[in-house]
Amino acid sequence: MADRLRFVVVANVQLCRTEAEVYLIGAVAERLIGVAYETSQGWRLDPVDWAVGLNPESAAAALAAAQEELKAYVNRRGDNPPPGLSGSGLSAWLMEKADGTAAGIRSR
Repeated sequence: MADRLRFVVVANVQLCRTEAEVYLIGAVAERLIGVAYETSQGWRLDPVDWAVGLNPESAAAALAAAQEELKAYVNRRGDNPPPGLSGSGLSAWLMEKADGTAAGIRSR
């Protein structure tokens, strides 16, 4: 059976990037296993807990699925944020999607 995954997209204001938290869904509970994001050097999946037994093929599939989740976020890499934003303003900027919404609310 393939690993079942769930993603939670968040704005990381401290590191100025949009991330996808990757959760492995088990029979009893789910566990945060990694955080996926894009940098100028490419896509990354930083492990949080590989002890759950996620195999390399599943890790690669998780990163690919996280990329798809994050591609809609136009400012996901945090490049060139507008000056003077508050923490909540930066969060909204990081969460802006290509369709002009952020968290389901029209942002432009």
